[in-house]
Amino acid sequence: MVILIQKLNERVSAKARINQSVEIKISLQKGCVYYIRFIRSDLKLYLPNESFTLMPELKYSYVVAEINIDNHSLIIRQNGEIKQVFAYTLNAIGW
Repeated sequence: MVILIQKLNERVSAKARINQSVEIKISLQKGCVYYIRFIRSDLKLYLPNESFTLMPELKYSYVVAEINIDNHSLIIRQNGEIKQVFAYTLNAIGW
């Protein structure tokens, strides 16, 4: 029983080491990336690498943030309607 548990622990440790050393980068050259975010009282849209201040009418609501890689823009939509557009360069996407 002890040997079986020890073997199991060795396998789990080996898998953990493999999972820690593997880092996959996604190369984005065209297309869109979408985020759904709730905007709080600070009016900040938080994305993985940066944040944007949105207009007051978006406070306490959900928005869809679309990063369009083709035309280097960040489009903010609420209920399908475009509310704000920001310039968003491709090098800002650090995946």
